Order: sequence, then structure tokens, then C-alpha cells
Amino acid sequence: MLFDDHAPMEADARAKVLAKPGTLDQLEAVAAALESHDGPWSADAIKAVVQQTADALGVKIGALLFPLRVAVTGAGHGADLMPALELLGRETVVGRVRHRVQALRSL
Repeated sequence: MLFDDHAPMEADARAKVLAKPGTLDQLEAVAAALESHDGPWSADAIKAVVQQTADALGVKIGALLFPLRVAVTGAGHGADLMPALELLGRETVVGRVRHRVQALRSL
């Protein structure tokens, strides 16, 4: 699923993401922060950007990690998230998040 841009979302993971109000707005904020990050694209840098976004939104980083995983991979579980995001690259990660948010908003 990690390298499949069109992998379907697991139904239970999708439901969990949609159950929390504001999650899609938070994912959009993460996508914008990752896109505008001009530093290195590394697991540590990605985690720092997600942490800064969580701080700005007034939530714990954990509130963003599961929805981010589902948006990028379509799955609720899998490989360590930050190295996976590094491997996929900024353009793929941001594109997948935006695509999934749009798809989830249309449900």
C-alpha cells in the first residue's frame, strides 16, 4: 500500500478518521506545513514539522499521526510513519494527503 498512490482506504481506518470533528482541517494544515517546509526532507524534519503543526493547532502530535498515516497509506497500521514519508517524498506525501482529504469531504 505504501507505494500505491491509488490504494483504497481501509474502511475501519477511514471511519476512525471521520469520527473526530476537525480532523480533515488538521490534515490540510499538516499538508500545507509539509509543503512549505524548505528544510531537509528527512524523518526527523518531517516529525518536527508535524509537531510544530500540532502545537499550532493546540493538539498532541498523536492526534495527527493516525490520520496522516491513513491519508498517505490508506491503512491504519504499517511501517514506521516518518521514514515512510521520507521515502515517499514531499510531493507524493502532500499530494496524497490533499487527495484523501478531498475524497473524505465528498463522502
